[in-house]
Amino acid sequence: MYLVAIKTKEGEEELAALSSGTVVIIIGQSVVLAYASQSSWTVETTQGLVKGSIAPDGDYYTFLGLKYGESIIDKNRFMSQVEIHKQELIIESKTIQSLTEQLSIKDQQGRLNNLEILGIPSKKGENLIGILKNIATKVGFDLIPADIDYIHRVRRFGSNSKSHVDNQLPPNIIVRFTQRKRKNDMLAAARVRRGLTSADAGVDGPPTSIFINDHLTPQNKILYRRTRELGKEKGYKYIWINNCQIFVRKSDTCKAVLIQNDSDLSKIK
Repeated sequence: MYLVAIKTKEGEEELAALSSGTVVIIIGQSVVLAYASQSSWTVETTQGLVKGSIAPDGDYYTFLGLKYGESIIDKNRFMSQVEIHKQELIIESKTIQSLTEQLSIKDQQGRLNNLEILGIPSKKGENLIGILKNIATKVGFDLIPADIDYIHRVRRFGSNSKSHVDNQLPPNIIVRFTQRKRKNDMLAAARVRRGLTSADAGVDGPPTSIFINDHLTPQNKILYRRTRELGKEKGYKYIWINNCQIFVRKSDTCKAVLIQNDSDLSKIK
């Protein structure tokens, strides 16, 4: 392995590690390839080739107006610059991760007043408000017109799946409440009344199971699925969502653990 410094006429220096007979690094503003043999090195530019011998005296070579020089450099100097670039990449990666998590949190906060209803068959000309009222009556929640900001269907997350079963499932219904407390009250009532079906919503046809949940972001839906899979594998007794946050608890005597991102999955032991 040869450690070589190649300099331009502006005094800029590019570091290259040249292995015998191997293309190792792209260097310089017009240098595209670098090769090394037992006793010489070759730099291939966009205009042609520059050749020189492996020598500790730092001989310089001129080619097409650009000056390239070679000198054996300190390995520690080379490795320290590699380490600096490595640390910069780590910092940039952490910054990107932090910004992504902040955007995800804001996205989830924008859904705190929402309920998501799954399993209601879709029909042309359907009355979604009427369906919601029927469900509210069935679970014992006193729904009033002022509770509803809007209601509509959305394509299910993962509906691009190649699975025939996934593609046959109806779009989910999203209900946005004007007050978060009213949304939480209806969700609590629905959780007490288990076994809801489309017949309870006043929808004709064979009854199908329906489910009412917090409206999670796609990222948190994936996180919740992973949490359930890992929690089941590790023998956790409780895995649930409260106010759009994911919690786990291994047993009745253990404390609840909040799972906010993939890193938190390491807490499930």
